Amino acid sequence: MVPRVPSPRRTRHRCSRRFLEAQGVRDEGLAHRLADLCGGIPLSLKLAATLLAKDPDALRADGGSAFGTTLMHASDEALQGQLYGRVLDHIADERVRRLAHPGLVLRRITPEVILEVLDGPCELGLTTMAEAHALFDALRRETSLVTVDDTDEALVHRSDLRRVMLKLLGASEPALVERIRRAAIAILPSRSLDGGGRRRPSTTASTSANMSPLPCWRTARSIGASRAP
Repeated sequence: MVPRVPSPRRTRHRCSRRFLEAQGVRDEGLAHRLADLCGGIPLSLKLAATLLAKDPDALRADGGSAFGTTLMHASDEALQGQLYGRVLDHIADERVRRLAHPGLVLRRITPEVILEVLDGPCELGLTTMAEAHALFDALRRETSLVTVDDTDEALVHRSDLRRVMLKLLGASEPALVERIRRAAIAILPSRSLDGGGRRRPSTTASTSANMSPLPCWRTARSIGASRAP
């Protein structure tokens, strides 16, 4: 007898359920519905698991719209946008939410970037570097959204998540995306960078009473300020 080979759809569904279970989703029925909803897309599954870690009831069929007809038939990107928005909604500090989005226009985040580039566009209302450091530390705790660059301690937006969310943001608020990019490029201390993008020993970036030099800004691309996502 020829053994039955599971269909690709069934295999994806099973792998999705196993992934969700490994992420702490113990409700088999919920894991089954989420596997259907996410269609085996890794980013969608990660976002769903992240949301459930913050609020176990967030995606239950009797408690929200995640299983509504509209979302069930949404594109992968639209679904990811919805899930990402729900993850942000569960971050208590509104300024951290704004720092994450639209702050993800910049790939790399430091306290200096927060104060000098993102404060205005993200409406953070900061006045001192100490406040920027506190907000940086708060974002750092959102490990589902950012990672830490061990070389300089900068926060880096997760690439798969940023790629999708930046596309959606660029479509919905192109002027804001351009404003952030222009602000980043405008204050890059390009005169103090050598050909390899590293700071020359003999020069320093301009400073003020509330701002220290910007040691981790190597090039415009290093913080995601170029036009290409």
